[in-house]
Amino acid sequence: MSNQEQMMTTLLQATSELVQSTKQQRENIDVLIDQVGRLSELVTIGFADLKAGSERQEERLDRIAATAERQEQRIDRVAATAERQAESIAQLIAVVDRLVPKE
Repeated sequence: MSNQEQMMTTLLQATSELVQSTKQQRENIDVLIDQVGRLSELVTIGFADLKAGSERQEERLDRIAATAERQEQRIDRVAATAERQAESIAQLIAVVDRLVPKE
């Protein structure tokens, strides 16, 4: 085999190895692209779930705040009623004190 033939054989082998390596790299890139696509999909779904959960929690907090406000109003009414009752009791005690003779 001549020197030129050896060089051609070596060049063909190197070219074949380069083509094989390029194919393998392309396959690896395709696998990575698929994995990135799946990861992106999972992240998107995860964020959607997180957003939905956050919205539900916000609705619950709004309901709790409304309940707390109603309870505060009820407590204010009960306190006002208790104050009026205390005034009525004080007036009744004063009337009883005037009516009952003191010894």
